Parts: sequence; structure tokens; C-alpha cells
Amino acid sequence: MSDDQQLNSPPPSVLDSLRSRAEIPKLRALRTAVRHFPARPPIPDSTWHLSSQYGPRRHPVTYDDSFHAGVDLAARSGTPIMPPARGVVTAIGRSQRSGLYLRLKHAPLPYQSSFAHLSTVVVQRGDTVSLRDTIATVGESGRTTGPHLHFRVERNGRPVDPASLYRQYVSLRDSFRAQSARSRRRIQRSVRRARQAPDTSSYSTLPHLLEIRSHIRSMSRLPHISTVPTSTSSRRDAQDSASLGLRPEASQ
Repeated sequence: MSDDQQLNSPPPSVLDSLRSRAEIPKLRALRTAVRHFPARPPIPDSTWHLSSQYGPRRHPVTYDDSFHAGVDLAARSGTPIMPPARGVVTAIGRSQRSGLYLRLKHAPLPYQSSFAHLSTVVVQRGDTVSLRDTIATVGESGRTTGPHLHFRVERNGRPVDPASLYRQYVSLRDSFRAQSARSRRRIQRSVRRARQAPDTSSYSTLPHLLEIRSHIRSMSRLPHISTVPTSTSSRRDAQDSASLGLRPEASQ
């Protein structure tokens, strides 16, 4: 390298700062995807059981063979319902079949979730909701044999099994955690290098590096979620499978 190139090259600490700042948008995009991925059961644990799984079934009211494009979570009337992920309320309505219902859009991801047979709705169309917000309560409005929540998730307008989303969420969450850990290690090395460097240009970048480190640390926190079991087996069996990232076998 020539003397001119050495004079024009920024010190290592400046390059570290630029590289670290460039990682923040990637981490933010991954974190947004994790937060908007609809993988969490919408009813608190131990307050429900799976009464009808996703897939072919005999309808409990009409007794016709049909495809169940969601899961039914039986719970007491008035049990609070929370979003499976961050989202925006896109529709609230009532129909003869679904009773009182509500829909969420989990943009920027291509997912939409819906909740039917509700007793009450405590949000309005256009509201932004988070994991801990109560959006509605369990009821038995519409065509139903008892109080429960019909929970449905769609991707690009097509229904998907809510229980299948948990493994995808775990993979996405683990990718974020791995990227976040790499970024934290890299920025920590940069902070030590800037503190030990004798030149003033390196020391002047230290506040920026510390700011980036704080920002990356704050983005690394994620909530714990469980999963919707795929069969009507016992709740304890479902919880054990969920803790291992497994899906219990569907009952016949």
C-alpha cells in the first residue's frame, strides 16, 4: 500500500463503527419478522384444551365431512384472547356461521390471523396490538356446540396449520439470536480496540461504538412463547412436546 493510500485510509475503529452500524438494519429486519410471526397460542396456557384440530373432520354441528381450516380451542366464556404476534386489526364483524369475529394482519409478513365465536371485542379496526394486549374474549356466538375459540392463520390468503408455525418461529428466532450474538461479540471487540488505540480518531469513535452496542443489546430481547398442540391429547403431553420443539401425533 502506498503512503497516499495509508493517509487516506480510515483507522480500524472507524471501519468497525461503519460495519457495526450496517448490521443494525439486518438485525432490525430479523427482529421485526420474529415479533410479527403468529406462532403463539392466543389463549393463556392452562385455560384451554384443543377440541378440534386442523384438517379433515366431521363437522360437530352438521355432521358433514369437511376440512377444518383452523383449530378450535375450548375455554370458558370470557377467557381473554391475545394476539399470536404483533399486528393490526383489519376487520371486526358478525356472521351466522362465525358469530362475532376479528381479523389481524401481521405485516410486513404475509400472515393474517382470525378469531371467531367471540363473546366481546375490546379493540377497534385499525388498532395496533402486541402480544400482551387483550383483543377479545371467548364466547359461543355463531354456529357452535359450546364456548370455544376458532383460531385460523393464513399465509398469502391460504390457510396453514397454526401448530406447524412453531418450528418455523424457532428457526427464525434462533437465526436472530445467532446474528445478534455475532454482532455483540464484534462490537465488543471494536470497543476494546477503540479504548486501547493511541490515536484520537479511534477514541472519537468510541461514543458511537458504545451507542451501537447499547442498541444491539436492546434489540436482543425476545418474549418466550409456547405452541398450539396438534392433537386432542393431554395438555401436559402437548406442553412437553412443545418444550422440545416437537409436534405430538394427531389423534385418529
